[in-house]
Amino acid sequence: MAKYFSAVSSAFIVGLGQIINEKTEKGLTLLLIFYFGFPLLLYVMLIGASGRVFLWSLGISILSMFALWLYSIMDALRTNT
Repeated sequence: MAKYFSAVSSAFIVGLGQIINEKTEKGLTLLLIFYFGFPLLLYVMLIGASGRVFLWSLGISILSMFALWLYSIMDALRTNT
């Protein structure tokens, strides 16, 4: 059970599994990108882009966030010490 704790933690909060596995820099980077980088990018696109461009960037951002979330879980499971 303890082996999967970091992966489960990373499933709820992106980057937390890396922080638990003592990969603090990687965990904080994932956390900041997921919770601040993508929303900031979408906010900028909402202000400056037309409707169609915003919808494309929204779709790409959602797919990228999902991929980063899965990467965070798999990396936490793989680097479990």
